[in-house]
Amino acid sequence: MKKFSHSVRSLMGLERTAGIEPASSAWKAEVIAIIRCTLYLYTR
Repeated sequence: MKKFSHSVRSLMGLERTAGIEPASSAWKAEVIAIIRCTLYLYTR
């Protein structure tokens, strides 16, 4: 039963596990860097 409840919590988004995707803050930092670089290139 414990395994089932863990799966349900994960599916409902109440619990996040580390996977192959980067952590949220690392992902945001990369996206912000890409946006800034793109804006810089277009505004020169």
